[in-house]
Amino acid sequence: NLAGLRQLLIEVTDRCNLECKYCGYGEFYSNYDRRETGDQSFENVKLLVDYLTKLWCSDYNVSHKNEITIGFYGGEPLLNMKLVKETIAYIESLNLPSLIFNYNTTTNAMLLDRYMDYLVEKNFSILISLDGNEVQSAYRVDKHGNSSFSRVVRNVKKLQETYPDYFEKKVNFNSVLHNLNSVAECYYSIKELFGKNPRMAQLNTTGLIPERVEEFSKMFNERVRSFDEAVQ
Repeated sequence: NLAGLRQLLIEVTDRCNLECKYCGYGEFYSNYDRRETGDQSFENVKLLVDYLTKLWCSDYNVSHKNEITIGFYGGEPLLNMKLVKETIAYIESLNLPSLIFNYNTTTNAMLLDRYMDYLVEKNFSILISLDGNEVQSAYRVDKHGNSSFSRVVRNVKKLQETYPDYFEKKVNFNSVLHNLNSVAECYYSIKELFGKNPRMAQLNTTGLIPERVEEFSKMFNERVRSFDEAVQ
């Protein structure tokens, strides 16, 4: 099974530069591992890549399509771009012509302007988290409670204007549903801002702190109901 593995997800850091009110690692939940604000090490990643590479190149791998996707996750993965670059450089140094590697990441785009040239160079698929317009994205705040919206939009617009063809092919959006938005509003806002149709997700309902359930329920927006309302 490992020899046939086609997607590897690496948590490069558990640090984040935002403190979104509904975050699954945030104030409403108790079922996650403790966030140590730490970074993954290249030594650990190299150990894993070396182990998997032997299997990918072995007779155990009977797949006709040796295309492997490496995903970089967080926290906010762009906070540890050093490891991302080290990992890709190492994979490229292995000189494995029988394997095709693709890369993706999910980001809040707060640091996108710093690293967009590299992401484009390596042809990353990028999923950007944004819940709509400024009002609809009000839960996406930094450590001081300030809105991230203006900075995120500025960075994403810069990517779109600098690399329009890449943006069209490789960039998508994910919007989280809550009481400040709806399916219809998210679609309209993201389409108006960037010409894209976002993916939709509802808030995580697993691991809620019992004392916070009532407060959480006021924020919750069920995806199915919101889809029905959009169709109507």
